[in-house]
Amino acid sequence: MFGIQLAVQEAASNIVLHGLVPGSSQEIATELCLEGTVVHIDIIHEGIPFSPENVPSPSFDGSRDHGFGVFLINQLMDEVSYTFTQGQNRIALSKDLSRSEEQC
Repeated sequence: MFGIQLAVQEAASNIVLHGLVPGSSQEIATELCLEGTVVHIDIIHEGIPFSPENVPSPSFDGSRDHGFGVFLINQLMDEVSYTFTQGQNRIALSKDLSRSEEQC
């Protein structure tokens, strides 16, 4: 479960640091669903639209101590998608617990 927790924490941190308009009272909402052995977590906010294609690849040479969030999220979860519709950003994360070495 630590991997799921870390992925959600990274996504929420990125929203707070890069997605919310400074000084606004925007909220972050989460939706959690367990479908058989698959956990689905959606993180929703009305901040700045995000496109993962615009995120530079992380640097593994030790030259930076940040910029690993999107990479970690993609490595830790089975499925990740980012959508922006009707003024809302949605990060959808999915993990099949039956295929994971992590257990509850």
